[in-house]
Amino acid sequence: MTSPNGVHTDHRLPPEHAASGLPNAPESPGFVVARVLVPLYLLAVAAAVLVPDPHAVGTFKYNLGAPVQRLGGPFAQVSAAGIGDVIGNVVGFIPLTLLLCLGWRRVPGRIWGIAATLLSIAAETAQYLLPINRRADPWNIVQNSAGAWIGVGLAVLILRWGRNRPH
Repeated sequence: MTSPNGVHTDHRLPPEHAASGLPNAPESPGFVVARVLVPLYLLAVAAAVLVPDPHAVGTFKYNLGAPVQRLGGPFAQVSAAGIGDVIGNVVGFIPLTLLLCLGWRRVPGRIWGIAATLLSIAAETAQYLLPINRRADPWNIVQNSAGAWIGVGLAVLILRWGRNRPH
């Protein structure tokens, strides 16, 4: 709590946490879990970007997109692999920025959204420059970025919900 003259009066949290309105102190389990999962998730993203087997990547995309394509029935005009590519690119970046926002709450979400967009640009550039038999696609940057910003939005909602919950 802060008194009317701006003095920190809640001795359970350090002044910077009371002033920021954060729902939990940094030592909370959610904070720690998010920080532990970020490097693991970045390794998974790197592995997905650098897999040199286009057949394995194509099979993964097909398996993601086939159930969605079946929902479209006779109206489905996009291949299952094409649908899976979009799903994988968008959904693949949601957890990254969600974890970053929850793990490092004092960093504005827009910074994590920009960082994830730059990561996507770096990933597509690596696929273009490295001899790994992968095709770089600028649309992947758009799709990854959309997922990153969705993750930021979800983090904002989660943090607001946590702050407004009755304790």
